[in-house]
Amino acid sequence: MIRRVLALAMTSTLLLLGAHADGVRTVVAAIVVVDPANPDGQEVTLGYNEAVAVTVPEGVMFLDGVEFELRLPKAVQGSESALAWSVYAGVRPDPDLSLYDYEGEQLAVQNLPARVSLALRLPFVANNSLRPSPFYVLLPTVVGAERYPVLFKLLAIGKGISRAVESARFTLVVKPVLSGDGAIVIDLASGLDGVDIKAFLDDKPVDDPRARVVIRKGLHTLRIQAAGYQEEVVSVTVEPGKVLSVPVSLVPDVPRLSIQAPQGSVISLDGKALAQADWESLVIEVGEHTVSCRIGDHTISRKFTAQRGVTYTLVLSLELTIQSTP
Repeated sequence: MIRRVLALAMTSTLLLLGAHADGVRTVVAAIVVVDPANPDGQEVTLGYNEAVAVTVPEGVMFLDGVEFELRLPKAVQGSESALAWSVYAGVRPDPDLSLYDYEGEQLAVQNLPARVSLALRLPFVANNSLRPSPFYVLLPTVVGAERYPVLFKLLAIGKGISRAVESARFTLVVKPVLSGDGAIVIDLASGLDGVDIKAFLDDKPVDDPRARVVIRKGLHTLRIQAAGYQEEVVSVTVEPGKVLSVPVSLVPDVPRLSIQAPQGSVISLDGKALAQADWESLVIEVGEHTVSCRIGDHTISRKFTAQRGVTYTLVLSLELTIQSTP
């Protein structure tokens, strides 16, 4: 009864209430899951004596808070002072469209403003980016995952509610307030599962390259190293609230030989003839090699020293010159 008297005495002042369980009897008009993967949120409707339940996914990341934007219908204009919104945390049992009786911690209550809409934000983590603003009500209470589900409820605080108000439908948009963080996951190509890799983001070592790495939004440089493979450098753009999969296909750090020669040429490496199918890219050992090229009765041999990670291209061409004299 005390709480009812306080509510009736409100003007536009936000009333913050104590942390204890309250009984809530209401129709749950909708259940919304706030997910950073859906930054635009979800739009639902509710009546003046109904509520919307809000949940968060298990293990949710990148969430600074939850925003509630309530849009008032024309039928309510002039009657705003007779209605209020209220927020409950730690609601039990889990909200269901067929249930009516709940318990929860009432965090705040305030009558509706004489405007077409209102917005409020509920912090999700203590270290968040939310700041007081004239564009929304910032609740000072941090409500983490353990205190969800949350109820946003509309209620009457005065007498003489008109039939127009009773039948009016409010629009509520519930959406995540994202932190400035995103994440990357290194997606190694098949065949690299057992390879011991090292990763560096902006030249800082990554503790576990095979795990999801949280990082601030923006452009970053990812370097991947592994013994026996060439280093791969990738530029990645991280978006807030999103997990970016970065495909990585490491190239073995071995010398290779590529051959370009006329049809019918016989190419030998260290005395062993090479099949033409191997001419495009042939893995060779580090060290000195002798390559021989034979066309008809003509043979040309060259020596070269192969170094790790270098591709060598052998080009054999015939030059035919026709000269004329007066």
